[in-house]
Amino acid sequence: ARELGIPAVVGVRQATRKIPENMRITIDGGLGAVQMADSGPKTKSHY
Repeated sequence: ARELGIPAVVGVRQATRKIPENMRITIDGGLGAVQMADSGPKTKSHY
């Protein structure tokens, strides 16, 4: 991904086990970050 300039998040071991089902998250491939998302109306309208 880096060679192609594609943002990516790697090395997040067991993320599918650690992040509860139906939890909203934001993924920032540029920073390589995964965070719980604010579920407020402003965030929902942004995404």
